[in-house]
Amino acid sequence: MSLRRHNTDGGIDMALCRTMMLIAAMSLAAGSAMTGCRAVTHADPPTFPDLTNYTPVNIGDYAIEIPNPGRGSSSEVFFLTPDGNACTLVNSGAECTGNNFPGIPAVSQDPPRGLAGVNGIRTDTGLQPTNAPVAGADNTVMGHPIRPLPPLHSIALNGAICGVDNAGSTACKDAQGRGFLISPQQGTVWLPHV
Repeated sequence: MSLRRHNTDGGIDMALCRTMMLIAAMSLAAGSAMTGCRAVTHADPPTFPDLTNYTPVNIGDYAIEIPNPGRGSSSEVFFLTPDGNACTLVNSGAECTGNNFPGIPAVSQDPPRGLAGVNGIRTDTGLQPTNAPVAGADNTVMGHPIRPLPPLHSIALNGAICGVDNAGSTACKDAQGRGFLISPQQGTVWLPHV
């Protein structure tokens, strides 16, 4: 079908005018329908729990002696998150490592090629891959198994505190107010200020 732009006396052809009006009406209707179907999301900021209401654990139950050649051994504190990530409280901060962080893809591993990395999140530096996991693949440190932190309990050392809620989330913060969440509901999030 050919549409003439002008008829013989120079006016706009009525067929073209009707076609343009029909296209405009269809575009308006499609745009309205698409706007009505568009998902509008307003993501709430992550919610950091009030860890002061959690029951503190006996920190000695989570301490593991680490040999220190040439000096006396040192004691470090470790725990497991509900999703199996290993965590430690050290240098007035907290760190968790593993490949079970909600919303974060696992780091590629190929030990024969030297790729043994995991995801790591620290209160001071945030989320990044690391080749220095907190614990071995079997969640042990120096042959000692790491204990899970029970729901609604917290663990604190040198100004850092971590806690686990009753929905499987782990929250940690340091004395400077930096923190992170490892949460099935909110994902894995570093918070520069809690």
